[in-house]
Amino acid sequence: KMKEQFETNLYGVIRCQKGALPMMRKAKSGKIINISSVGGVWGQPFNDIYCASKFALEGLSESQAALFRTFGVRVTCVEPGAIKSAFFQNAQRPDMSSLPAEYLKPIQSTIAAYQSSESVGQTPEELAAIIVEKVVEAADPPLRLQTNPTIQSVFEMQLKNPSGEPGVTAGASRFLKDV
Repeated sequence: KMKEQFETNLYGVIRCQKGALPMMRKAKSGKIINISSVGGVWGQPFNDIYCASKFALEGLSESQAALFRTFGVRVTCVEPGAIKSAFFQNAQRPDMSSLPAEYLKPIQSTIAAYQSSESVGQTPEELAAIIVEKVVEAADPPLRLQTNPTIQSVFEMQLKNPSGEPGVTAGASRFLKDV
């Protein structure tokens, strides 16, 4: 499952870029829109591989942005939070019988926290409209685009203190409060 996560969230992006970049360079124009996540800037319990793949996508995008702009191509990482979809219903649950006892309460608390976040999520249509307005139709879209004002404080928290400790504290408070 780890390799599949990186295949989708990182290596698939790289393969698409390799296919499109020659035409964009030739045209001296283009936009690369990478769908990242709040999980690309804030690591969350029991979501470590997903978050790692999104952190990698963020690093890839930031590393490419300055160079690609020299030949007219803009790179944007879209950073949504929860999306109102069948994601939670379709998410694979771990085999609870094989988990070490120390993980049972934390994973139950984390699952409950994720399920409660659906109510503050955006619909796919809302997200698409923001991408069209703020990236596709924008002359110079930003490197990063946060799409949900409800979670803007998470991004600000992560940028404000480079130690990372506020994110750890927030993760414990949000996901592990019943532990």
